[in-house]
Amino acid sequence: MRKIFMALFAVLIIAQFTIAAAAPRLSYRAYVENNGWMREVSDGEVAGTTGHNKRLEALVINLDNGRRSAVEYCAHIEEGGWQSWVSSGEVAGTTGRSLRMEAIRIQLTGDYANKYDIYYRAHVEGIGWMDWAKNGAIAGTVGESRRIEAVQIQLVDKNSRFDSRSSTRSRYDDDRYSRHRSSRYEDDDDDHYSRHRSSRYEDDDDDYRYRRSRSSSRYEDDDYYSGRGRYRY
Repeated sequence: MRKIFMALFAVLIIAQFTIAAAAPRLSYRAYVENNGWMREVSDGEVAGTTGHNKRLEALVINLDNGRRSAVEYCAHIEEGGWQSWVSSGEVAGTTGRSLRMEAIRIQLTGDYANKYDIYYRAHVEGIGWMDWAKNGAIAGTVGESRRIEAVQIQLVDKNSRFDSRSSTRSRYDDDRYSRHRSSRYEDDDDDHYSRHRSSRYEDDDDDYRYRRSRSSSRYEDDDYYSGRGRYRY
């Protein structure tokens, strides 16, 4: 009997350690243009829409440590700029006002800030999926009037390595993002040089075609007059 009791006690202790070691559940949901509140998703799933050109207007994140909030977040919205920080279960952004969310910041609080990192990224109008941000950094854009269309959020243990490419974005999104960054940071002199080289090659092509045209017409004229000369005599 004592052996059975000790075995049960050991099982309970192991179960408690397993539960304590398990990562807490992170969930979130998006308020989308024309759709309203969408279903709740969790652990890196997409909240919002992609490919529908619909703005994300509000976001709610749920992450509790016991009865206390373990996360806080704030949104940058159209016309209003950065809002105040809100806690787990509260609304960041707006509903019923048709205002786009343009950027988001998310960070952990309390013990969770020492145990986990929170990663998140935004799918942005004209860009697609942007790079992952973490622990309070800005995801999205500020000052470009671009709407966020979807977000992904993921909780990662601090002792583990987060693979930023684990959630792959399409090659199309990568190309659009690269073009966006290039257009923002391209040097004016380089752009001028590119235009100069382009116009130079165009001029060379025009000159080449012109010389071929003259050469061709010259040979045709020579043959014509030579023919007249032969047939005249």
